Amino acid sequence: MASIRKRGNSYLIVVSMGYDCAGNRLKSMQQTVHPPAGMTPKQTEKWLNEQAVLFELSCKQQPQQTASNMTLAEYSKYWFENIAPNKLASSTVAREKSDIDRFRLLLDAIPAEYHSRIVLHEHFELTAGYRLAGIHLNSRNNTLPEGFAGSISRSCHSLQEVQDNKQLDYVFLSPIFQSISKEGYGNGFPMERLREAAASGIINEKVIALGGIEEKNIPLIASLHFGGAAILGALWGKDPSVTNETSIIKRYKQLDIWQ
Repeated sequence: MASIRKRGNSYLIVVSMGYDCAGNRLKSMQQTVHPPAGMTPKQTEKWLNEQAVLFELSCKQQPQQTASNMTLAEYSKYWFENIAPNKLASSTVAREKSDIDRFRLLLDAIPAEYHSRIVLHEHFELTAGYRLAGIHLNSRNNTLPEGFAGSISRSCHSLQEVQDNKQLDYVFLSPIFQSISKEGYGNGFPMERLREAAASGIINEKVIALGGIEEKNIPLIASLHFGGAAILGALWGKDPSVTNETSIIKRYKQLDIWQ
């Protein structure tokens, strides 16, 4: 994430560029900006956040100054073999590699004609080997793969975050209701605040509601101008299993009531 620092009458935006293929930290990118005159403090804050997001996107799309012209998939292999053993416990390295391998097995099991509907929320290096729809950024995985040209989305947990990321293809806003799959997690937004956000256009067709979504509240979500609803617990339950395909498909059809 980009950071913003006030320096007199200007602001310095700093973007971390991560590490090169040898594990050395790359030099951060910086940009000095001057907010237009006459803005209120709130308008200035919004403008700065927009500039930070745009600058971060432009930085991440620039070629990395690494020791070789590696693809993300090649770098992932190099990292696991040459860097990770010196930086992480062997059990952590094995677990991470096993996780990526499981993702590959799952993608290979899905017919290629459906790959264009899949969005990755982690292990973005896999986009190099499959024609997937896009990637989804969050606090744990917030770096764009170099040269990625697909859909880009992000998880947001405040209406301000939604406004700051309006240039993305879509965003998740959560938790709207009490989570079904995560006990004790939910109800992050008073309903009146959601109605105000809908009326002002903050909530629109690019904002997807997440958290506690089920049949009884889908009509309410639709009335608030959300572009859609993301369903997890209402479909899979608290103990997900892929062994009972018939019941999962039946449950999905029950939930498919968006109008």
